[in-house]
Amino acid sequence: MIRSVENRARNCWADWFPNDPAPKSFRSLIVGPFDDAPEKEMLFFIFKDKADRPHAVAKVARFPQAEPLVTHEYRFLKRVRTALPEEWKSSVPNPLGLERIEGRLVFLQSCLPGRHLEEDWPASASSRERSEMEAVLDRLAEWWIVFRRATAPSVEAEIPAAGESRPDRSDAKLIDEFVKAFELEPDERRFLDHYRTHGTSQAATGRALGAQHGDLCNLNVIVNDKRIGVIDWAFGEEARLPWTDLYAFASTFYPISGRGPRPSVEEAFDRAYIDDNWLSHLLGRWLSRCIAAEFLSGEARALAVPMVFVENAMVGPRRYGKIRESDRSWRRRFGRLVSQWDRFRAAHDKMVRP
Repeated sequence: MIRSVENRARNCWADWFPNDPAPKSFRSLIVGPFDDAPEKEMLFFIFKDKADRPHAVAKVARFPQAEPLVTHEYRFLKRVRTALPEEWKSSVPNPLGLERIEGRLVFLQSCLPGRHLEEDWPASASSRERSEMEAVLDRLAEWWIVFRRATAPSVEAEIPAAGESRPDRSDAKLIDEFVKAFELEPDERRFLDHYRTHGTSQAATGRALGAQHGDLCNLNVIVNDKRIGVIDWAFGEEARLPWTDLYAFASTFYPISGRGPRPSVEEAFDRAYIDDNWLSHLLGRWLSRCIAAEFLSGEARALAVPMVFVENAMVGPRRYGKIRESDRSWRRRFGRLVSQWDRFRAAHDKMVRP
């Protein structure tokens, strides 16, 4: 299969990379999947000649269960790249093609140069390193605002065509599914009842709709000198509120110091939202800038955070029909947030000030 993918790259190289010399040879690096889940794809990183970075990536659906996600990512990424202004198109991979090779569905895309944001974390918290990380987050905020505005739906796009059905993505339906999927404590159920009454529905905030990446995290943000790139669009959706990308990113954004084990889910959450530290100040500044462009109230912002955790906990049940360990992790974050809601709300209002 590797040779077939490389031959396809050789035949299409001039069309894919018209300004790049034709390669004399190829080599590939196979990555993942890291479990036997049939919905997971395999990655082929394609290197030309003796290059030290890959030029293209092939996402291979090993089994039919992975084909819908691979197909969705190809189509969604094409729409995002088309919508972005010309000077920002290079911030996302170029979808090169979706085709069957040796009977398996393969999504080919360009590979963005640079380092994962996680690799850019400072080893210490010196003022210089904090300043550098703040500059990276400023560039990510700039990208976020451009991305959201470029993908905001038109009025016509929000009106279903005759005979067209749209999936029900309302918060009420999401809560109902969450309650059925997980065993909840009484205080968690009371919180969800409160949200039904006081939360902000998608329909009520049309000005804040735009595309959603769906898995915005350190590993999916690429840093290359003064530019930012974003990869892995498999969970992208259109016409969504900004909460999932913003708050899920902040909830998984923590320093990898190299001086000890990675923080637990609870520790990462506290560092970002509860504790008064340089990290929470950094993230608060980033969130404030992003949210200021979304025209959303303070009440809506605070209540959105637990719903982000609910939405992420339901990825497995909704997409794969099963609860994965990552879904349980998001469910635990929801419970932790509810258990210290007053403390969180006070810290959040201090942290995020559009």
